[in-house]
Amino acid sequence: MLNQKKVPTLTTASKIQEFFESKVLSQLENWTDQLASGDLLGFEQCLRGQLTELHNKLCEELLPQAAEEVFDNLKTHAKMEGCRKIVQRDLTIRTSTGHFVEVKSPYVKQPPEGFTGERHLLNKHWRLIGGASPGLYDQVGFCTAIAPGYPPKVAEHGQRNLRQNYE
Repeated sequence: MLNQKKVPTLTTASKIQEFFESKVLSQLENWTDQLASGDLLGFEQCLRGQLTELHNKLCEELLPQAAEEVFDNLKTHAKMEGCRKIVQRDLTIRTSTGHFVEVKSPYVKQPPEGFTGERHLLNKHWRLIGGASPGLYDQVGFCTAIAPGYPPKVAEHGQRNLRQNYE
C-alpha cells in the first residue's frame, strides 16, 4: 500500500518535471542559436525569465504541500503553549520573485492571555514578515543598502544647484 504522503510528492514531482521540460529544456536549441549569433543579452534575459517562472512554479507546488505536512506539528506545539481553537486559514506568501502563493496555515483563534506571538503559525515557522519570504526582504534590504536614499540625493542635488520634481 502506498504511503499517502508520497502521492502528493509524486504528483508534485511530475508537475515540476513537465514544467521544466516545457519551459527550460525546450529552449536549449534557441538559446544555443542566440549565443551563436552573439546575443548574450537576449539569452540571459530569456534564461532569467524562465528561471523566475521555474522558481514560481516550485513555490506554487511545494509551499502548500509543506504547509500541509507541518500543520499537525505546529498545532501540537501551539497547544502546548496554551493556544486553543487552532483552525486552518488561508495565508498569502510573497516569494523572493514577488510572486504570491496561497497556503493553508494553522491559525490560533484563542491565544492564551499575554500571548504575543504570531497567530498564523507559519509566519513564525517560515520567518515571514508581513507575508514576505525571507528571500524577498533579503533582496529589499540589499537594494536599500546599495542605493542612495532620498535625503542623500536631495542634499546632492542641492549642492549642485539642481532642481528636481519630486511629485
